[in-house]
Amino acid sequence: MLSELDNRKYRLNDYSEIERIEARVGKKEFSRYLDWVADRLLSMEGNDPVHAQWVDIGPFVVRPNLLPVFIKAACLVIGCISRRGDSWEFNDTYTAIRRITEKTLPEQKMHLL
Repeated sequence: MLSELDNRKYRLNDYSEIERIEARVGKKEFSRYLDWVADRLLSMEGNDPVHAQWVDIGPFVVRPNLLPVFIKAACLVIGCISRRGDSWEFNDTYTAIRRITEKTLPEQKMHLL
């Protein structure tokens, strides 16, 4: 079972790891996969840091051999879509992920020109 493993070895350490995956499967195919991963992450229920629930990544991994690709893709997506007040994080063993949403008061919101 995935939740019993230590998946830290699959985390994204350098963008060249993404480039190697793209070279193997094609940029277009990997881009579709990144969109799929982003959709899954965005559909997760979020909560404040104290109450945010850890979700096992097992259901997100379509095939066991895609576990390293999923973790690297999720790391990339998290880096792209996380922002102040809405972020994702893996647990210490990269077997679960959670979405942290923090409510901000109107005066705390950033106003962009």
